[in-house]
Amino acid sequence: MTAAICEAERGMSGQKKRRLTVEQTQRADAVIFAFAKLWPSCFQVFQRRRHPLMIGIAEALIAQMEPVIKAGRISESDIRLALVRYTGATSYLQCCSIVGDDRIDLGGQTVGAVTKLQAKSARGRIAKRKARRVSKYGRGTKSEGVIENRPGESA
Repeated sequence: MTAAICEAERGMSGQKKRRLTVEQTQRADAVIFAFAKLWPSCFQVFQRRRHPLMIGIAEALIAQMEPVIKAGRISESDIRLALVRYTGATSYLQCCSIVGDDRIDLGGQTVGAVTKLQAKSARGRIAKRKARRVSKYGRGTKSEGVIENRPGESA
């Protein structure tokens, strides 16, 4: 498994993560959409339908996409960037937070399971995001189902 994918799944970089540019995000989303068409049992555009991917999926994708890479229509970095975006989505992390949840290959076949360490890491990343959101927006976020008055508004 590549360092980028390990970082995406485990969140162990230790450095402040930089955000993707708009162009990188659009490119990654286009690659994810193409993967969903090529491997519909493995990749889902709708985030709530996502499943944990097998360890080493980047190498499997690069091997499958070799002719397209050689033709210059996609690069290995595009594939890795798309996987970082895909595996970094909160909904993906939520499915990876369940110990024993099946990991799937490109054909949608079970090839492993989420370990305790992987689940713990996913839950930790989700908790960090939630804490960051609460510190930025306060307690009354829409996702918590509580609506509070904005500063300067009365009850």
